[in-house]
Amino acid sequence: MEKDPDGVHQIPKPIKGLFLDQERKVVDWAVFDRNLHKIKHSGVTIDTGYDLGQHSEYDVRNAARAYIREKGALPAGMNLEDLIGRLRPFFARGPGKALEGRAAMEALVAKPEFALSDQEAEFLRDTHIFRDAPTVAGQYQEKQRNGVGNFYQLPAEVQTTIIDWTWAFGTKDDSDHTRAFWQHVYRGEWAQLRRELESNTLDVGPNRAYQSVDYVRRRRALGALLGKALDRGWPENGGAC
Repeated sequence: MEKDPDGVHQIPKPIKGLFLDQERKVVDWAVFDRNLHKIKHSGVTIDTGYDLGQHSEYDVRNAARAYIREKGALPAGMNLEDLIGRLRPFFARGPGKALEGRAAMEALVAKPEFALSDQEAEFLRDTHIFRDAPTVAGQYQEKQRNGVGNFYQLPAEVQTTIIDWTWAFGTKDDSDHTRAFWQHVYRGEWAQLRRELESNTLDVGPNRAYQSVDYVRRRRALGALLGKALDRGWPENGGAC
C-alpha cells in the first residue's frame, strides 16, 4: 500500500459513502440485538463503524476545521456547515436528543436527503485519520513492548490495520471491546492477531452478540491485510525482521 503525503495509509475497505444502500438499510444492524431491541447510544453509522451517535457536533466540526487549516481548503464543491447541518440530528450531543436506533432508521427512510456523497464520507474519513493518527502513534510508542517504538516504522499494512480499528472503536485501548486488540498490538503478537481477525474470534466483549455481517467482513479483511505484511516477511511476534 502507498503512503499519502502525511505518512498515513488509506483505510483498506472503500468507504461506501451513503447512509442508504440499494436496499435502504439505513442504520447498520449492529444497533440492534437479535430481538431488535435498540442498544443504548447506537445510531446512524457511516460505512462500517463510524457511529454518529458516539460523536458530538463539536468534535466533528473541530476535527474538520483543523484538517481544512492544514490542507488549505475544503474539497471542491463541499460546504462544511451544510454537511454538519444534515448530520446534526444524529450526533451524540447537541441542541436536542440525538436520533438513535429505529427512530434514526425511520428518519433516514423518510428523508433520503440525509445521505452523504462519496466525497463527503471520504472527507469525514480523512479528518478522522488526520485527528487520530498522531494520538495512535503516541499511544503506541508509549505502550509498545515489541521492539518497534515508532508507529510509522511499522509496515504499511500494520499501520492501516490499527488506524482502521479506530474508525469503528476509537483510540481507547482499555475497554471490553478494544482491550484484546491493543494487547496484541503492544506485544507484537501479529500472527495471533491475524488469526483472530480472520476467524472473527477476537474478543470484542459484549459487542460480539449483535454485530452484523458487515463488521465480521471488515474484521476478516483486516486480518487478510495484516497477513500481507506477515507473508512478506514481517515477524509473527515482535518487530525485528
